[in-house]
Amino acid sequence: MMEAKLVGGVDQVVATFFTDAGHGWLQVPFRWLDKLGIANDISEWSYQDTHKHAPNTLIYLEEDEDYGTFKDAMDRAGIKIDYKHVNHPDYNDDIRSLIPYKKPCQYGDQKGQKI
Repeated sequence: MMEAKLVGGVDQVVATFFTDAGHGWLQVPFRWLDKLGIANDISEWSYQDTHKHAPNTLIYLEEDEDYGTFKDAMDRAGIKIDYKHVNHPDYNDDIRSLIPYKKPCQYGDQKGQKI
């Protein structure tokens, strides 16, 4: 079952949703994208906190498209997302200054990072 592979047998995860005056991002570890099989479906409008796709690399999924891709995959896997919300009343330069997301296939790995 996907739940066992993704989160150790539970059917629910907690993720932080960051918002600011102009946009929002859901923070998830790269390994979740990889296990769901959607790591190559995420756009460069999302961000990542390092240049590598290590299991614990944090990905910030942009709210308009990539969050929906993730949410749909989680729904198909039967995994519920509980949200923590963090709101920045002005623009969140911390997230906007991160590295734009690069698909694992852009690093020469068509299947994504083995985790």
